[in-house]
Amino acid sequence: MISIIITAFNNDKYIDECLYTVVDSFKDQEYEILLGIDNCEITTKHILKNFSGYSKNIKFYFFNDRYGTYIIRNTLVKETKYDNILFFDSDDVMLPVMATLIVKNMNQFDMIKPMLSQFKDKYDINDPKLLTQKTTFGEGVFAVKKSVFFEMNGFEPWVCAADSEFNWRVRSNGKTFKHLEQVCFLYRRHSESLTHNNQTNLRSRLRFQYHLITKNKKSKNEFQPLPRLVTGEFTVLNHYTDEDLEIIYKTGLSELSDIVLYRELKEKSRSALNFVFDKTPRKIINKIVDKKEKEIKTIDNQAFESIVGRKKNLPQIPNSSARPKPQNTVGSNKETLQKLFLQKKMKKSDSPYINVGGKINK
Repeated sequence: MISIIITAFNNDKYIDECLYTVVDSFKDQEYEILLGIDNCEITTKHILKNFSGYSKNIKFYFFNDRYGTYIIRNTLVKETKYDNILFFDSDDVMLPVMATLIVKNMNQFDMIKPMLSQFKDKYDINDPKLLTQKTTFGEGVFAVKKSVFFEMNGFEPWVCAADSEFNWRVRSNGKTFKHLEQVCFLYRRHSESLTHNNQTNLRSRLRFQYHLITKNKKSKNEFQPLPRLVTGEFTVLNHYTDEDLEIIYKTGLSELSDIVLYRELKEKSRSALNFVFDKTPRKIINKIVDKKEKEIKTIDNQAFESIVGRKKNLPQIPNSSARPKPQNTVGSNKETLQKLFLQKKMKKSDSPYINVGGKINK
């Protein structure tokens, strides 16, 4: 019983071959595969298209930020259900013998390192030289007990070289170690891998800095467990379609319930827009009114007419155009003002001096 953790970024070229060979090697074992995709749309779409429903033992995890291999490994170990963990790379090829040897030796040792044989880009499985080309033990592919991994608090959250540091930390803390003296997998050399990429290869400044940290730990014998296990956030992709994946990238939603709700609202909006802008002539259907509904309608009309009839009997307000114009009478405003403020009868020349509640115009 073993949980196999694989991480992938921008790897739609080699991931198919990797998964097929892992499934074939462990077909007689009780296992699960946890594939963590490091925030890469190309790899995610490829996986959903080619491996959706391929095997019930494979689970796909999409990480919402670019975390790197080691933080993804730390995170997925917490999601495993078996006590033994195997870390494998998404561009390598597993040989059929590997599963049997790993499971057999995990009962006796805390950590197992399988032997590898290197090849470049493509290989011929029938080539007799294939299993003898630069055979060695890699740092990134190994099996370890889950309890030991948690005791060490996993990998350093580095971009590269964290597997070498972890190997030394396990050894320095007295854990049992085993090298398998038989080629178990094929290591693919290509320009996009961490060990050959310009920024993270064996001669890069970044890897050199990490190696210095590891070297200082070795010289001072300071390979204690890390203070904490550094992990990241992810979305389980097994239940999603290509359309759901587009929603994840556009909105950042991660919960299945939220994505389902977003999809439903989007579909309703699309239906409403189609209805508004649809130019197809619509057939008008006359409503069939039954007898009972017709009687109710008649009663309502009668009640309405009775109210209108009452309004007809009300006294009518005369039209403003028909109203008589007011006549000048004694005691009008003009005469009152003349009596109060002027000694003589007002003339047109006096009008500028009249001020009733406003400014005086001179």
